[in-house]
Amino acid sequence: MSSVSASSLSFTRLSVADLTPLNDFDSIIKFDDALSNIQLPAERTSEEIAAQIARQNEMKLFAVFQSNGKIVGNVLENGWSRMESNADGRGTGSIWDDISQFGLTGRDAAEYLTQRLADQLRERYPDLEVLSFDAAQAPTSGDYQHQLAAGKTFSAQIPTVDVAHHQAQTSYDLFSALFLQDDA
Repeated sequence: MSSVSASSLSFTRLSVADLTPLNDFDSIIKFDDALSNIQLPAERTSEEIAAQIARQNEMKLFAVFQSNGKIVGNVLENGWSRMESNADGRGTGSIWDDISQFGLTGRDAAEYLTQRLADQLRERYPDLEVLSFDAAQAPTSGDYQHQLAAGKTFSAQIPTVDVAHHQAQTSYDLFSALFLQDDA
């Protein structure tokens, strides 16, 4: 237990005259005044919302992650992903940092994201199944929502892409982008 002696303490006495007053009261924003200046965006119509949902539901899946008879998440062809558990989405920020650093977009970003997420998810789900889809035969985000809501998984019989080939191509593309740059 420590003790402080009275001789080690120093007191300073201030008077009101020693304080610097705030003279510019006109520039102070009052809370009530700030609230009256807030401009909220106009509410979207139900038709606009329905059109946005329809566009989102048309997006093709690139890959689906499944484990033990349940859908874990997906990657869309534009490189966006969705995990059904917040715990499964951890670490995606660093993956996106890599994607940005490598300049990957679209299906290239989706391939890289799928590979990295699969590696991460296998730590939690040793029996993880990764289904990658050909662009022409891929189910849509809307199909994914229906399967998820029905408690179903995707069948491996849906035409899939050779994942090993895509992983090899993605690895080569990343290697080329990093190390085989044109010095011209």
